[in-house]
Amino acid sequence: MKHPALLRGSAGREHARFLGSMFVAVLASQATMVVDAVVGGNLLGTDVVSAVNLVMPVNELFYSLTMLLGMGACTVASVKLGKGDGNAVRSHFTVAVASLAAVALLVDVLILAGGDFLTGLLCGGSRLGPLTKAYMLALLPFFLLDSLLIVLKVFTAMSGAPGWVMWCSTAQLTVNLGCNLLLIRVAGMGIEALALSSTISSASGIALLLPFYFGRRCPFRLRRCTPADFRATLLENVRYGGGYLAVQLLYTAMTFGMNAMTLRFLGEDGLFCWSVTMMLYLVGDYASTAAQETSVSLGGRYLGEGEIENTRLVLDRSFGFVALWTAMLLVSVFVFPDLSLPLFGASDGASYSELQPFIALAIPFILGTSLGSLYAIRLIIQGNVLRYVAMEAVIFLSVPLAFFLVHLILPGYERYSFISLVPVYLSVFFCARTHDISAGFRNFAGLRKIE
Repeated sequence: MKHPALLRGSAGREHARFLGSMFVAVLASQATMVVDAVVGGNLLGTDVVSAVNLVMPVNELFYSLTMLLGMGACTVASVKLGKGDGNAVRSHFTVAVASLAAVALLVDVLILAGGDFLTGLLCGGSRLGPLTKAYMLALLPFFLLDSLLIVLKVFTAMSGAPGWVMWCSTAQLTVNLGCNLLLIRVAGMGIEALALSSTISSASGIALLLPFYFGRRCPFRLRRCTPADFRATLLENVRYGGGYLAVQLLYTAMTFGMNAMTLRFLGEDGLFCWSVTMMLYLVGDYASTAAQETSVSLGGRYLGEGEIENTRLVLDRSFGFVALWTAMLLVSVFVFPDLSLPLFGASDGASYSELQPFIALAIPFILGTSLGSLYAIRLIIQGNVLRYVAMEAVIFLSVPLAFFLVHLILPGYERYSFISLVPVYLSVFFCARTHDISAGFRNFAGLRKIE
């Protein structure tokens, strides 16, 4: 259903500004792994791309904690901001920052203590072990800083300043690229330079957001909380962040399983092809992440204000934006491979004749996860957490399962397993599409519980 008046009105303009700003912000701030793979692949060799991809499950584990404690807090706070409850917004922000800092420090310590075990788990006896361990351990400060930075960004955007987040993230990306080039080409550092650059860029991002935090427009602040208030707010954050956590853990399981099986069944060369494919998918997923954050932040605020039609507008436009961005990426890889593939970590020494068929076969995976994110946008804002998690579970877990089953039945043809995902994804999307989504907008059963 279209809403012409809204499309031409202030709500349409606000959504376009919000979504555009958040997309640039997400692309600039969450492109760390992609930037590391691109710079490392072109300056340090193809093995660095594979090592960066092998560490991705660890990075996603940290990101899942951010989604649990940070996005859960933002989901609740956005509605409460629309209701004008400033104290509640400050409480959710405070608890998100404190809990994330504590959890991230604990996980950092565990990884530091079990570095050898974790390296063996990620890459077995591969020659990529030393590179993988060096990169993972050098990333530990980044994990903590970046999780806090993400929370600060989503709350800043939710408060009506997505443009501030966009420019901050653009500056952060510039710092990251500049430090990478300086540390590798001038200082002569290896893969550790990639992690150090990411840490420096996250610290710069936090510094650039502080002026907004201390400004008059900022509705969120750190505040004192009694132990009872802290526990109650934390439980509410976890409750509404549980769906995000579950999906991120599913994604972590998918990346770990595919990395391990690709390395074992297709070797280091096959892992490189999969790594470039994953970088392509990640860049495509930034549009989905921006759309989801926009739907939660802006859509949640409209929901709190009782603007149901504007909430619909947010979701419909987010849906179309993700579809368009995914299509543009896929076309660029096959129409302009010499220009696009190096942007995903394929250096001049890489064989495009090997990469393009692998990516072509993986298109069902890329399109399936992108379409899943489109439907997830609607399910998240409705509060249909179980349906959201179930759909994403099928999408993510079917990838390594299909890969393994094809290995058992037709060894040597594992990369063709992606084709078998087509009927699975079509069935999932048929079930999601035929669900009466409009009913969710009429009752808002999940989000109505946010008081």
